[in-house]
Amino acid sequence: KQLIKISVIKKVIAIDFGIKRVGLAISDETQRFSFERGAIFNDAKLLENIYKFLKEEDAGKIVVGYPLNLKSEK
Repeated sequence: KQLIKISVIKKVIAIDFGIKRVGLAISDETQRFSFERGAIFNDAKLLENIYKFLKEEDAGKIVVGYPLNLKSEK
């Protein structure tokens, strides 16, 4: 018997951390396009809100942005 390899493509969630707000985005299933999903406050409920977003979107990967200013500096 021959095994068949099935690859499931899942969406990617992007998280962009800021001092006051955290931006969220999600890719499509092909991982070619991303769509902004707004921002949530960086407060005591941040992890709870991110977890809720992750569960709702059922993504396979998470990408976290590296914060730089407009001059590409930390």
